[in-house]
Amino acid sequence: MAGRRGTIPVAPGYWSNPFIGEGADGDKQGSQLPCQKGAQARGGTSFDFLSARFDPYPVVQFSELYSEENYDFLYRSAKNYLRLLGQEMGMGPDGYDFTGLYNYFNRALPDNQYCELCRYGTDIYFHVIEDSFGWELYYIPCAVIGKVKDEQFRDILLDFFNLLQQTQGLTPLKEDPVYQIFISDTGHYTLKDKQEREKLADDYEKGSTGEILDRISQPVGTTIPALKKRIDKYNPRPQEAGIIALMLEGLELFGRRNRKKKITSYGFFPDETEDYYNYYYPVEVCRTLMIVYEEDMLYKFLSEWITDEAQEQSAEIFSAGNKVISPRTKAPLKADPYVTDFFNWLKRFENELSYL
Repeated sequence: MAGRRGTIPVAPGYWSNPFIGEGADGDKQGSQLPCQKGAQARGGTSFDFLSARFDPYPVVQFSELYSEENYDFLYRSAKNYLRLLGQEMGMGPDGYDFTGLYNYFNRALPDNQYCELCRYGTDIYFHVIEDSFGWELYYIPCAVIGKVKDEQFRDILLDFFNLLQQTQGLTPLKEDPVYQIFISDTGHYTLKDKQEREKLADDYEKGSTGEILDRISQPVGTTIPALKKRIDKYNPRPQEAGIIALMLEGLELFGRRNRKKKITSYGFFPDETEDYYNYYYPVEVCRTLMIVYEEDMLYKFLSEWITDEAQEQSAEIFSAGNKVISPRTKAPLKADPYVTDFFNWLKRFENELSYL
C-alpha cells in the first residue's frame, strides 16, 4: 500500500446492470446481515478487486419493463441530457437495444459519473450518479498520537482527531461489530498468531492504544475556533509543518458556514427497493470511513472482512450528487463540492501522517 495510506480499493459485489437480480431468481445470492457470518481466520490480503468485471446480462424477454415505450422514454432522456452537456446523440432510436443504450450513455457521461436504471412501477428511468470516491475504504491511522513526544502537539492531535470523528459522524472503531469479533474470537490460528492477537486485543481493550481511541470517541472537548487558535500559537518542528497545515485546512472544512451535512450524510446506494434488501444488505458508508490505529492485525482483519462483505452484498458509496433524469430535465447534475474537497483533503492528510 503506497505511502502507508489507509485508502483501500474494493469493488462492487454486483454488476452495473438494470434491475439487479431481475429475472435471475436461480442466481441470486443469499445474504446475511453484517457480521452475522461465522467468524473465521482469513488468510492472505487481496484488497484490489477492481480488476474483476461484472458484465451485464443480455437483454431477454423476461420483463415487461423492456417495452418499446420505456425504451423510447430512456432514449429521449439520454438525448436531452447529452444536449445539456453540449453533446450530440451518437446512436439512433431504432432497435430497442437497452444494453446498447445503457452502455452508450454511461460512456458519454463526464468523468466520475455513471448511470443506473431505476424503476417506478412499470416505468424505468436513468439515474445519473456522481461517484468520485466510491468503492474504497478510507481508514485513517492515528498511531502518530502515541508516537509524539511533545505533550502540546500530542494534545492538538488528540483534539483534531476527536473533532474529525465527531463533526463528520464517524463510527468509533470499537463500535464496529467486526472489532468485537476480533476481540472475542480466537479462531483457528497458529500459536504465534494467537498470542499476537491476544496481546493486541488486550492493548485495544486495556492498554494505551485503547486509551487513545477512547479519547477520540468522547464527546467533543473543544471547538473548531479554539483549536485553530492553539495551532496558530504552536511553533511546529520542520517535520510537523505539513501536518499542521493540513489540520488547519481540515478544520476549515469541518467548520464551513451553512454546513448542515456531515460527510457520512453523503452515503448513497442506487437501489432503495425493499425487494433488493430481501437478498442483499450493502455495507454502509459509516463502515468504510473510520479512524483506526495503525496497519496491524486488527486493521487487516477488518479490511478483509469489509471487502468480503462488499463482494457478497455490495456497498454504499460516497456520492457528491445524483439525479433521476427525463426528457424534460432542464439542467445536468451539479456535484456538491464539499464531498470532493473533503476526500481530496483526506487523501493528502493520510499521506502526510506517514511522514511523522
